Amino acid sequence: MEEVVFDLSRQGATPLVVAENNQILGVIRLKDIVKGGIKQRFAQLRKMGIRTVMITGDNRKQRLPLLPRPGG
Repeated sequence: MEEVVFDLSRQGATPLVVAENNQILGVIRLKDIVKGGIKQRFAQLRKMGIRTVMITGDNRKQRLPLLPRPGG
């Protein structure tokens, strides 16, 4: 189970371990998905003079997929 949790974390997901009475029942995988059109929305905000920043408590592997990609 520990390896599954570490693998999910390395993939940029947040693993939630579900247990009852000290018995592990399973793992739930949570992962942020970037919605379509987000680049255009941020471009509109920049044109309006609004500076945007990303603040997150996620670890590096979890936040990297959310950052803009060159040419993407």
